[in-house]
Amino acid sequence: MEPRVVRPSVKIVWVWYALVAIVFAAGVLIFNEYPWFEGKPAWLMGIPALLLIVPIRKHILTRLTTLTLAADHLTLDMGLFSKYTRTIDVVKVQDVTVRQTLGQRMLGMGDLSLETAGESGMMTVEGIDSPRAVAKTILEASKKPR
Repeated sequence: MEPRVVRPSVKIVWVWYALVAIVFAAGVLIFNEYPWFEGKPAWLMGIPALLLIVPIRKHILTRLTTLTLAADHLTLDMGLFSKYTRTIDVVKVQDVTVRQTLGQRMLGMGDLSLETAGESGMMTVEGIDSPRAVAKTILEASKKPR
């Protein structure tokens, strides 16, 4: 089986970008239309642009998390400067849980949690596309004999 790489979805990030664009446009409109801002420095229009920090941060975080499903093991990689890597054998997977909020269900996303035999803690990947299909793939791989 060829390794399958799953990353968190950027759908919610695009929603954040759209919200920031709306707030920025509203700020520029208010700055140009209301007489109270007359004579104020033009750089004040850039203050709403600081909100871009939120979606940019979320975008970077989604690109720094990967779950790789190979034939016999799962690898979760997270981080940029400090790296977190967790590898587990697929046959040790006992429970695969998919959690979806209403918003995630509307966008076709969800959180995937894996619990293994003999290891402490759950391994969770948040905000992935088609989480049920990924869970099904992992469960099928865990049932296959080596």
